Amino acid sequence: MRKLATSLFAAAAIFLLSTAASASPRSAFGYVCIVNQYNAPGFGAHGGIYISFYTQPYCGGSYQFTGYACTESSASDVCTTLSFYAYSEPQLMGLFGELVAAGRAGTRVNYTWDSGAACRKNGSSCLQSVDFYSSY
Repeated sequence: MRKLATSLFAAAAIFLLSTAASASPRSAFGYVCIVNQYNAPGFGAHGGIYISFYTQPYCGGSYQFTGYACTESSASDVCTTLSFYAYSEPQLMGLFGELVAAGRAGTRVNYTWDSGAACRKNGSSCLQSVDFYSSY
């Protein structure tokens, strides 16, 4: 009986670790395809940004990811209520400018997102960070 209980406990621990790992933030290299800014009230105090990434510059190659970056007090179904992913107005405007520049230049970025249940209200994912690289 004790051996069975130990085996069940070990199996449960492995299951929890594997599910936690699959919900943890992930990252990929890609290219900015579409960046739209929204100033609708549901996107928070200072609006939000819609972003899509592809495998090649200028929306070429394959689709990779779509996510949203929202500001504090967002109520939209595509935004999260987690304060960790809420951007301040200066952060959001800075991110928007950098994303537009990367999209225009066709430069590769490394982006990190979290698609765990806590980030999804309407099937969207939380954009956690974007690292920008120079094209020269």
